[in-house]
Amino acid sequence: MGMTGGADVRPGIVHRLDKGTSGLLVVAKDSFSQAHLSAQFKARTVHRSYLSLVIGTPAPHSDRVDAPIGRDPKDRKRMAVLPMTGSHRSRRAASRYRVVESLAGGAAALVEWRLETGRTHQIRVHARFLGHPLIGDETYGGSIRHVSSRLLASLPSSSPLRSSVAQWIAGLDRPLLHAATLGFVHPETLEFVTFEVPPPSDFIMALGLLRSL
Repeated sequence: MGMTGGADVRPGIVHRLDKGTSGLLVVAKDSFSQAHLSAQFKARTVHRSYLSLVIGTPAPHSDRVDAPIGRDPKDRKRMAVLPMTGSHRSRRAASRYRVVESLAGGAAALVEWRLETGRTHQIRVHARFLGHPLIGDETYGGSIRHVSSRLLASLPSSSPLRSSVAQWIAGLDRPLLHAATLGFVHPETLEFVTFEVPPPSDFIMALGLLRSL
């Protein structure tokens, strides 16, 4: 995206996705577009929605999470919900979530998220804060062991689905989080444009399996 004018163009990263997150990412082709898009992200006028599969079903089914995020003092590689006081250096973080579908008798759910801010690991941290971590998120409580204990406990010992669930859980290699939609003012046309991409095959397969439980 950009106005090249025949000049040597280098793409510019405007925002980022967490490692393992699938979906949409906008990249600017020139400095003008990058500055224009970056300003929209800074002003929080970009519309972003994400889909996730979480452990359990959040209650209420839709709500706003306003919980500041900073570096976890116990593990500097992680983020955590922390008060905006003292030495924590946490920053305001706000997300809205909506349960799209409760799955596996409430043992899991498909949840849509909309971001008001864009902090590192924001959805993953807020999901953990709610007590419903993302399935496959080893860092924030959605480990294979946790997923296994919740889902297999919801199935009778004689269920033919137990082996399928166990096999799927063993193959989890990322948090099941997908950047589904992205909307912003186009730097050239100044029109608001929206892009949407469906989840990848591993997300769809997991959703189908959870629906069968």
